[in-house]
Amino acid sequence: MPSAPSTPAESRVRKDLNASVADGVGASVMIGLGESYVSAFALAVGTGEVVAGLLSTVPLLAGAVLQLIGPRAVARVGSLRRWVMACAALQALAFAPLVGMAVSGWASTPLLFVVMTLYWAGGFAAGTAWNAWMDVLVPGRLRPTFFALRSRTCHVATLAALIVAGGVLQLGDQLDAPTLGFAALFAGSGLARLASVWFLGRQREVAAPARSGAPLRQTLRGPAGGLLAYMLALQFAVWLAVPYFTPFMLDHLHLSYAEFTSIAATSFFARIVALPLIGRLVRRAGARRLLLLAVAGIVPQAGLWALSGWLPYLLFLQLVGGVVWAAYELTTFLLVFQTIPHAQRVTLLTWYNLASAAAIMAGSLLGGGLLALLGTDASAYLIVFLASTGLRLVTAPILLLFKLEPVRELVPLPSRTLSIRPGTGALVRPVVAADPAP
Repeated sequence: MPSAPSTPAESRVRKDLNASVADGVGASVMIGLGESYVSAFALAVGTGEVVAGLLSTVPLLAGAVLQLIGPRAVARVGSLRRWVMACAALQALAFAPLVGMAVSGWASTPLLFVVMTLYWAGGFAAGTAWNAWMDVLVPGRLRPTFFALRSRTCHVATLAALIVAGGVLQLGDQLDAPTLGFAALFAGSGLARLASVWFLGRQREVAAPARSGAPLRQTLRGPAGGLLAYMLALQFAVWLAVPYFTPFMLDHLHLSYAEFTSIAATSFFARIVALPLIGRLVRRAGARRLLLLAVAGIVPQAGLWALSGWLPYLLFLQLVGGVVWAAYELTTFLLVFQTIPHAQRVTLLTWYNLASAAAIMAGSLLGGGLLALLGTDASAYLIVFLASTGLRLVTAPILLLFKLEPVRELVPLPSRTLSIRPGTGALVRPVVAADPAP
C-alpha cells in the first residue's frame, strides 16, 4: 500500500534532517583526517615533544575563551545559521596554513598555536550555537531517534577517516615524503569542512531561542555541581598524561603511522560499539553505579602504559579504555545535563567548555613541566603516566562526597566528537538539543 504523500512542512523537515546528517559527516571527516593528527605533524616537522603535546591543549583554552563572544555575536549577526556557518568556515580555513607548512616541510611554532586557536574558537563557538539552532529546528518528537542516528553516522565517518588518514601517512612515510602525506590530510579536512558549511546553508533559519533568566549558579549548588567539580578534577589528572601519548608512541616506541593509527582507532571503535550496550546497562544498574565502575577502570589506565610497549598489549589497553571512557561520559552526561533545566543547558555547555579547557591545559602544563624537568627520555614519560594515575586515584573519593540522583528512566544523550586522543579515545560533548523536553 503506497504511503501517504508528505505535506510541504514534513518535506521541509526531512530536507533539514538529511542536510544535518550530511553536515555532521563532513565535520566528522575533518576531525578524523586532520585535527587528530596535528600533534603527529608537529613532531614530523621537529617542533619538539613537549610542544607537540601542548599543541593539543593550549589552543583549547584560547578557543573556549573566544567562544564567549558567541551569544553577543549571534545577536549582532541576527542569525544562528549564519553564525554557525561562519564559525565552521573559520575551521575550514584554518587548514590552509597547515597545508602550506606541510608542503614546505617547515612549521612555525607560534603560527601553529595561532592556527589551532582559531580552529578551536570556531569549533566551540559553532557547537554551542548549533545546539541552540537544533533545539528549534528539529521537532521534539524526532529528536531522540534522529540525533542517535546522526551521532552513530558521524562516529562511523570519523573512524573511517581516521583509518584512511593512517594509511595515507604510512604511504607517505614509505615514499620518504611524510609531510606531503600530512598536506593531503589537511587539504582533505578543509574541503570536508567546506562541504559541511554548504550543508549547513541548506538548513532552515530559525529564531534564536530566548535565554533562560534563572541563574545557573543556583542549579549548580546541588549534586550536579559536585559532579562537575569532580569531572574537572579528573580531567586535570587525565590530561597530565594524554597529550604526551602521541610523542611517546612515535618518538620512543617508534611505532609506524599505521600502528599509531591502530591504537587510536581501537579505542574509538570500542567506544562506538560499547555505547548502545552501556545505555541498556544504565537502565538496569543505574547511572551512579556504572559511573563508579567506569572511574575504577579509568584510574589505572595511564599507569598501565608503563608496563609494556608491546603493540598487542597497547591495543588491548585501548580496547578496555574505550569502553570505560564511553561508560564514564554517558553516565556523567546523564547525571549532569539531564538534571539541569532544559533552557539552561546550552549556557551550561558554554561554561563547561571553558572550565574543561582550563583543566585540560593546566594538566598538560604540569605534565609538560615534568618532562622538561626530567628530560624527554622513556623513563620520564613513564613517571608522567604514573603521576597521572596517582592523581586520578586521589580525585576518586570526591564522588563519595555528594548524593547523585538516579536517572534510570532518562534517555541517554548522544555525543559530538571534537577530537580523537589516544588515552581517552576522544574528546566529546553532549548534544543537549537531543532531549525532547520543550
